[in-house]
Amino acid sequence: MNTRIITLNRDSYIGITLKWIGLFIFLTLFTVGVNNLHQKQLRKLTVSSELLKQKSLLISKMHNEMLSISRTQFQLLQASNEQQVINELRQLSDLISDHLIHYYQLKAIADESDAELLMRYRIGFEKWHNFNEDLLGYANVVADSGFINTLKKVDLAFSQLDQDDNKKLLLVSQLR
Repeated sequence: MNTRIITLNRDSYIGITLKWIGLFIFLTLFTVGVNNLHQKQLRKLTVSSELLKQKSLLISKMHNEMLSISRTQFQLLQASNEQQVINELRQLSDLISDHLIHYYQLKAIADESDAELLMRYRIGFEKWHNFNEDLLGYANVVADSGFINTLKKVDLAFSQLDQDDNKKLLLVSQLR
């Protein structure tokens, strides 16, 4: 009877030990799985956060550029001499080129939630383009070749708005 009790106790210790080992293995695998899931979600949130920061920076730049373009257009309308007009047009061309570069950068990282924002920038650009076409018509009447060439650069920058090709973006950046 004593040997039977010892055998039962030994079997019970082996069973308990196996249960604890099984529980330890299960908890280890569960911890590794949860940790991997946590790390994956953390990386996903980090990428999302960086993308939002990048979008926010581009939107801020584009907003400031829109204000500068409007200010430059106003100064252009109030220019008192030819040299001031040419300087304002060059500045306008540079601002529009920068704005287009930032527009393409934003468009490249935008998702469907940014479609309305991109449309607003596009509408603003179309308004500026119409203003530039009026100035180009005026320059053709005045027949100032420097004035016309500068306006054509601005017009070329505007015309690149619909292009998605990287070569077109390179062309816009070369206008500067």
